[in-house]
Amino acid sequence: MTLAARLSAAVALAAAGALLPAAAAADATDPPTPHTWALSITALLFDRMDLLGGAPRTPENITRTRALLERAWGIRNRQDLLGALRWLETQGHRVPFDELGRALDGLPAERYQAALDRAGSAPDALNGILVARRHWARLGRRSLIGWDFGRHIALCRWGHLLEFLSEDETWDRIMPAAHRLQRTFTSWADYGDNYLTGREYWSADETASSGQRMRRRYEALLADADSPWRRHPWSMNLGVVR
Repeated sequence: MTLAARLSAAVALAAAGALLPAAAAADATDPPTPHTWALSITALLFDRMDLLGGAPRTPENITRTRALLERAWGIRNRQDLLGALRWLETQGHRVPFDELGRALDGLPAERYQAALDRAGSAPDALNGILVARRHWARLGRRSLIGWDFGRHIALCRWGHLLEFLSEDETWDRIMPAAHRLQRTFTSWADYGDNYLTGREYWSADETASSGQRMRRRYEALLADADSPWRRHPWSMNLGVVR
């Protein structure tokens, strides 16, 4: 199976809120920093913003994370991780989403229906058409940048926990992604909506099984005064890109 196929077939990465035990999350009184802002991008998946790897480096957490990356991404080592990060940086799901959106844009009703009919026996293809038709024009140049680079930062964190990336390497990859996300979106709500739209495009099955749970987590992050999103202003000065 090709790298792109493995990545597109990932079924666990964004399926279940925080994928590692929360274990004494960071004190809500800790002052926000550019680094904790960047880690808060992954708050739909992680509870802890005080640890770069998202959890203590215990045998249990290492085993769990290793199994997650192998099952969901086909990542077994540093080279696999670097390949996945490169794919997210250069293509991700935003490239096929844009190609499909452009093809569907302005399509007459009868031709659109014909496309749906042709895709009817392929649920993933049908879902992609429906989501692109509904959201592509609205998202415009932002495409699915939030979805792709949100997962990019999450992979960096998991990769650091497994020692596939050093601390410096991890920040050197996370901070440029954080800057790009901050430039692209106007708020945490805007970013989170893009992430969830990308998740819907990625998998109809996962959206059906856990989409409401992810939506509730998104709403809680926006509403809870102590959540990472509420504690870090979207427009916070992130400093110089590392």
